[in-house]
Amino acid sequence: MVNLISFAVIAIPLACAALPAFAAELPVSNSSTTIIGGNELLQEGAAELRMGNYQRGVDLTLEGLKRPNPQHDVAAGLSNLCAGYVGLRQYELAIKSCSDSLAINDSNWRTWNNRAAAHLGKGMYDAALQDVESGLERAPESFTLKKTRAIVLERQRAREQLQRDALRT
Repeated sequence: MVNLISFAVIAIPLACAALPAFAAELPVSNSSTTIIGGNELLQEGAAELRMGNYQRGVDLTLEGLKRPNPQHDVAAGLSNLCAGYVGLRQYELAIKSCSDSLAINDSNWRTWNNRAAAHLGKGMYDAALQDVESGLERAPESFTLKKTRAIVLERQRAREQLQRDALRT
């Protein structure tokens, strides 16, 4: 049995200074899932992502996904890829990777959380909230998802307040 880490960041660590102010509030989940599999590139990619080396993690994961893999490893790899793309602020690629992962396995709440982070990065608050709610259906006690929901709602309220203020001026 080999460990393949299903890296589950919501995805944006404090080190991403170029992100909007809300990024520092996003919870980081360092949880991992043990998966049977022998693809060392996917394992190394997950390790790089966990260390915040997003570009290297993405590159290794992409190479690992080119190899024959069991479907659960493909889903985990795509979820990891999504997290890496969010860390790189490549939100469209993140959303596609998460959506592809969810098409294979929609039961991984971390993937829903990763996609919510990508939607949040794009300012797509309704879509982010829908993803969080889908994740909570699968993991109702997840602190990470609850924290993400609070951040999405806070950012949504702040945007609405800015819009109201702009109308008054």
